[in-house]
Amino acid sequence: MKKIKEMTQEELEKYIYDINEEQIWNICHLAICEIFEKGIVIENAYKENFGKIEKLNERKELERIYEEIENIILNIAQKGSNVNMDIDNLKELRKNIVNLIMILSSYITEISYVNEISNDIIKKDSFKKIIVDEEINLEDFYNDVYKFLIEDMNKLPDKISDIVKVIPLRITKTKYYEIIRNDLKKSLKGLSEKQINLIIERYKSIFNGAMVVEYGQKFDIYFRKAQEFKRFDFKKAKIQEIKNLEEESLQVLMELYSIITLIRGMGQLINRFIVLAYALENNQNIKLDEIEELSEKAIEYKRESKPNIKEEIISLCNNKINKAESRINNNNKLLEEIYKEYSKKKLKLKENLNLKLLETKKLLIYINDYNLEKEELLFLEKSYKTKNDYVQHIIDSFIQFIDRNIKGMSNIKRKARMRRLLSVLEFPFERPEEFFYYLKNSIELHTTKKDIMFIMDKVAHVMEKYE
Repeated sequence: MKKIKEMTQEELEKYIYDINEEQIWNICHLAICEIFEKGIVIENAYKENFGKIEKLNERKELERIYEEIENIILNIAQKGSNVNMDIDNLKELRKNIVNLIMILSSYITEISYVNEISNDIIKKDSFKKIIVDEEINLEDFYNDVYKFLIEDMNKLPDKISDIVKVIPLRITKTKYYEIIRNDLKKSLKGLSEKQINLIIERYKSIFNGAMVVEYGQKFDIYFRKAQEFKRFDFKKAKIQEIKNLEEESLQVLMELYSIITLIRGMGQLINRFIVLAYALENNQNIKLDEIEELSEKAIEYKRESKPNIKEEIISLCNNKINKAESRINNNNKLLEEIYKEYSKKKLKLKENLNLKLLETKKLLIYINDYNLEKEELLFLEKSYKTKNDYVQHIIDSFIQFIDRNIKGMSNIKRKARMRRLLSVLEFPFERPEEFFYYLKNSIELHTTKKDIMFIMDKVAHVMEKYE
C-alpha cells in the first residue's frame, strides 16, 4: 500500500471512505458490547437501589424506563443487525432522563453547598487545636504548586478548578464580575443564541440549584431536605450542630448520587441504542455476526439469570470493548494523518464524503456522552455569528442575576456559591500569573499563621489526589 503522502486525491478519498466504513462497524460493535455489559451493571444498580426507589413518588416512571431498556436489550440480543428501533422514541426517552438528572442535580447543588460549608467549618475548628511550630515558606509552596500544575498540561484546567474550589475567595466583587465577563466573552463566541441560553442556564443552576425550572416539582423527599438544610443558621449554631448537619447532609447526598448514577447509567444505555439505531438505519450492509456468541449468552442470562453467565458476559464484553476502542483510536490517528496531508495539498473533501464523516462523528459524540448533555449542547461547532450586542446583553443579565441572588445571603453562603461558579468557568484565568495572583490573595490576605497553613493544607490535599 502507498504511503499517505504519495496518494492521489482519489486514492485518499477512497482510503478515507474505507476507514470510515470500518469505523462505523467498530462503533456498532463497541455499542453492542457496552449495551450488554452496562445492562448487567444497571440491573445490579437497580436492585441495590430498589429500597431508595420505592420511597419515591417517581418510582413508576423509573420502573417504566428500566423495563423499556431491558426489553430493548433483549430485542438486540435476539435480532442483532436486524433489530428495529424507533429513534424518535429513544430520543424522547433520553430527553426524559436528562430532565430527571437535572432535577436531582439541582438538589445535589443546594445540599452540597450546605455540606461544603459545614465541612469547612469543622475542619477549620479541628485545625485550631493543632500546635504549629514550623515556619511557613510560601516561596517553596508556590514553587510546588507551579510544578504540580505544569507536570501534565492536559490536566491543567482540572487542577486549577480543584484548587479554586477549596481556597477562599479574596477578590473584590468588581474583579469577580470582570473575570466572569471575560470568560463568557470567550466561551460563548461562535455559539447560537439557543446554545448560549442553555449554557447560561446551566451556570445559573450551578450557582443556585433552585433556578432549575422543575425544582420542587419532582422528588419531593429530596426537595424538602434541601429546603430544610438551606434554612440552617451557621452563625448561631454550635460546632456539634454543624457536625450533625454535615453528617446528615452527606448521607442525603450519597443517596442522591446513587440514584443519579443509576439514572445516568440508563441514559448511557439509551445513547448506545441511538448509536446503533442511527448506524443500522444509514448502513444497511452492517453485519454483527461476531457478537453472536455474546448475544446467545445474553439471551440465556435473561431467561435463567445464572450468576456464572453474568460474569462470562462481562468478561467477554470487556475483552471486545478493549479491542474495539483500540481499533477506533488507531483509525482516528490514521484519519488525522490524512487530514494533515489534505491540508498540505490544499485539497477539499467532497460533500458526500464529508457528510458520511459527520454522521460517524455524531455516533462517537453519543458514545462519549457520559454525563447526558442536552441534545442541543452535544454538537457545539462554534460556527455561528451571534451578534455581539446579544452576547453582551446575556452576560450583563447573568451578572445581574448573581448580584440579585447574593443580596441578603450571609458572607459564608455567598462566597461558597461565588467560589464554585468561578471553579467551573472555562477560562477564568488568561495567564498563569493571573491564577497565582488569585492564589496569593487567597492565602496572604489571611492574618493568622494557622489560617494560612489551613489553606496550604487544603491545596496540598488537592495535589495529593493527582499522585
